[in-house]
Amino acid sequence: MATDSHLNPSAEGSFDRAFREYGGRLDLSTVHPTTRDGMQGLLDYYRWLLNAARFADPPYNPTGNLTVDFVDNAEVNATAFVSNQLELIGINWGLVALIYQAFYLLMSSPTVLPNIGDAEVEKAEKRNIDALLQPQSWKLMESLLPKDGDRVRVAQHLAWNAMAFVFAHEVSHVCRAHLRYLKTTFGIDRHVEYRTVRLSESQARTLQALELDADTAAAETNLILWTKLCRRGTFPLLTEVPPLTTWSLSLSMFFHVLDMKTKPHESALRSHPKPAVRLLQVSYNASDCFGELEFPDAHRCIGEGWGIIGKWWQQNELSAHSLWELDEHLDRTIDTLNELRSESGELIGVLRQLAEERNHDIRMRKKYDNHILNTEPNKTDAGDVMLT
Repeated sequence: MATDSHLNPSAEGSFDRAFREYGGRLDLSTVHPTTRDGMQGLLDYYRWLLNAARFADPPYNPTGNLTVDFVDNAEVNATAFVSNQLELIGINWGLVALIYQAFYLLMSSPTVLPNIGDAEVEKAEKRNIDALLQPQSWKLMESLLPKDGDRVRVAQHLAWNAMAFVFAHEVSHVCRAHLRYLKTTFGIDRHVEYRTVRLSESQARTLQALELDADTAAAETNLILWTKLCRRGTFPLLTEVPPLTTWSLSLSMFFHVLDMKTKPHESALRSHPKPAVRLLQVSYNASDCFGELEFPDAHRCIGEGWGIIGKWWQQNELSAHSLWELDEHLDRTIDTLNELRSESGELIGVLRQLAEERNHDIRMRKKYDNHILNTEPNKTDAGDVMLT
């Protein structure tokens, strides 16, 4: 696994071939310089995280077999699958663009985090807010930047965290053996986040339980790292805001955006729980994990993050199907969450066993590959090359 900012040519070629039907690997040299630097920074972080095994259980990439890159596709989506024994994660640039657009628009509002930068120079224009509903483009995103430079940087920090969560979620599908489970149970060989094919009720419920498991694992890793970075002063403009508040704000915006982009459809068609259920789960999980130990005001901080996004969202009259119903149908949402928690819990033992099998299989393949590479070829009388 490459640990620097670039994949080796062989890995690049394998990724491009595997994702050809989705658009292939994104050539970052074609992207606007400002955006390109940010996306390269995301890739650097993703590849570093793959080697930071201490942050996940089971470890993300103990075998160094996982490759991640961006896909040249404007759709809001991400995909994880195995191709020729390579484990691959592809994140569409359309998803990255949409998330950054949302945070640029958020920080262009003078009432959001008004103590950061010079909020008075900002003006939230309705025509810009409406851009969230339009197809993504790099040119559009550059036109949505807040006027104050500090607020631009904060928008980028918050968007970076949301995309870090996306990656942690995707890699959980691979390393927590969700892909292997789907292959053996339903014959599904890849996990496309937002699929259009019809699912059976059994498939839908299983996929939703796996999504909840991926969200839970991703939220824990994401919050630990975000908190560490905030406390180290990595984001100096955010030092006056509790890390859990900015983390909650970041993920709340992410799930609001998903809610806006996801049309309501029948439960049998859904591969994911509703965004309201997912946001509730990651928030509960954060509070349970850190409320007593590191965040005595966890519930208040999470509520502040939710509140900032909810207020901004409603002020701008943006749609959010399930999140707008959350207050009215909270009991029903909690019941749905508890049902999925139960189903997810029942899968944990099986998934852990499959994860161990995955790691064992990859290690065995690498041992075999190393043996072949380190073996001298012998010439046969016929002039063929034979490896011994």
